[in-house]
Amino acid sequence: MTYPWPGNVRELKYSLEHACILCPGGEIVSAHLPADLLRFDQGQASPRLSALPPSRRGAQGGLTRDDLLRALAHAGDNRAKAARLLGVDRRTLYRNMAKHQIA
Repeated sequence: MTYPWPGNVRELKYSLEHACILCPGGEIVSAHLPADLLRFDQGQASPRLSALPPSRRGAQGGLTRDDLLRALAHAGDNRAKAARLLGVDRRTLYRNMAKHQIA
């Protein structure tokens, strides 16, 4: 109940779909939830790259090319996951990728 749902409704939908697929019976339990939710429940918040030192951020507080490349590498090129790691909306990630000419 205390999970912040950084991906909002899409993340909630994904989590429920994930749980339904893994649930062999009629009742979903915590073991059926995605790993990020379980880590949060155990007091181990999922890793975020948004807590970068201010000197690593762009002049306007935006994401640097290095921020984007690190997040994408950490997320295995999964853009939705990279956006969550950076603490930004996926559209913001795409906009910054275009700005820094990252395909």
